Amino acid sequence: MKRIIFFVFVIFHSVNIKATNLPLDSIKQSIISFLVEEERYPQPSKIDDFCNCLILNSKSKVEIRQGSEGVFLFFSLSEHGNLHFILIEKDKCRIINMIDPFEKNLMILMAFMKKHHYSKGDIYLYLSEFVRVIEHNKNN
Repeated sequence: MKRIIFFVFVIFHSVNIKATNLPLDSIKQSIISFLVEEERYPQPSKIDDFCNCLILNSKSKVEIRQGSEGVFLFFSLSEHGNLHFILIEKDKCRIINMIDPFEKNLMILMAFMKKHHYSKGDIYLYLSEFVRVIEHNKNN
């Protein structure tokens, strides 16, 4: 019985480590501020106007939820419809402006994946997605 309780505690503890402390509204506000600054958002707006469905987990394509952590894609609400990445950690997030130079963005993404010990398979998946986003943005 003690082993079962210990095992459940370890699993519960590991799941909690993966959750971010950042409120979802804070993440959305970071994205809105970025888009307004880049002139890729129609106008300053309320956080509630920016739907969670515009922020997707890059791997699973599931919309962001409170406590989400990892590599996410988000859409700009401009005529160009560019895609960008946001890297969400336990206590901070960082936007990768996909208009910036390829090498700079690649280094940011690789450093994030190295820091969080992503598997080779996941690294390949995210790099493929990274290239796909670059191609998407070129065509818009």
